[in-house]
Amino acid sequence: MTDQLGATTLPAGGEKAYAIQMSQYLGINKNSPNQEAAALFINFFVTSPEAGEILGTNRGIPCSPVVREAISEKSTPADAAVYSIYDAISDRSIPQGPNLPNDQEFINELHLIGQNVAYNSISADQGAEDLFDLVKRLIVK
Repeated sequence: MTDQLGATTLPAGGEKAYAIQMSQYLGINKNSPNQEAAALFINFFVTSPEAGEILGTNRGIPCSPVVREAISEKSTPADAAVYSIYDAISDRSIPQGPNLPNDQEFINELHLIGQNVAYNSISADQGAEDLFDLVKRLIVK
């Protein structure tokens, strides 16, 4: 494609409605013999501009405004567009809710259906039918 695409927010309504989802979680096992060291590492990993410069947006948009600011000068045009959208919606966001019931099962089976269509194991029409059947099955589960 030769056209340059852009990104924009949905129209602003009267209520906050955006959910900013984390790309990855970091945690410490409650039985770890080195909980304090692990917490210091995670803190460095998440809040340090030095770590942010190395990681860039490999793990998603840095949650720390300090890190985002520090690495923004070296951002790609795509990253700059994502930062712009993030900044535009951050004051209209709501806390991320729990995952929907059966969401991982849906994601896993959707992936398999997609692979089967991509590798011509099934037709696109059969894939659509399988997806519809999956949704019907999971709704009542």
